[in-house]
Amino acid sequence: EVYEKLGALDRALESYDRALEAFEEVGNGVGAGATRVNRARVLLEQGDSQGALRVLDRALERAREGGDRWNVAISQSLMGRVLIELGRGEEAEVHFGGGLEALSELGLKYPEAETLLFLARLRLDHGRYREAAQLLHRTLRIARETGSNALRYRAHHTLAELHERRGRPERALRHHRLYDRW
Repeated sequence: EVYEKLGALDRALESYDRALEAFEEVGNGVGAGATRVNRARVLLEQGDSQGALRVLDRALERAREGGDRWNVAISQSLMGRVLIELGRGEEAEVHFGGGLEALSELGLKYPEAETLLFLARLRLDHGRYREAAQLLHRTLRIARETGSNALRYRAHHTLAELHERRGRPERALRHHRLYDRW
């Protein structure tokens, strides 16, 4: 993940490939699943949505076979993001929904909030403002619970856009100021 955070995405992929090989060699399905998810995230970041989709299909298949709920949840959430990139919004909603349910059951707050943000963005882009606002307010609750300023500013930024689109400049300005604050 260090290479990924440094922006050295090709090196990150090489490291994930070596890690995946090692996890598979010792039969560590959870580690292999997490590595596949990380690899798919890098491919998505590089703009290779089709490659990310192939990796996630495999990750989901293996995680389900092994009863690995954590990797199923994370894979479904990331699958939603990939499907948005591929213009397959309805399928993305299905994966986000499955991911959210599992993430909530597992108590994985930060990934749950990130999934809520992506789903809210999708609904905002389709003019489903009320639903988007509800998801964003859920995100803000999780942000308070976890103390995450990053979640706060991302939610407020999207709420500002939502209110701007709805012709509510006062509310949009309020959320924009909160975005700046966080």
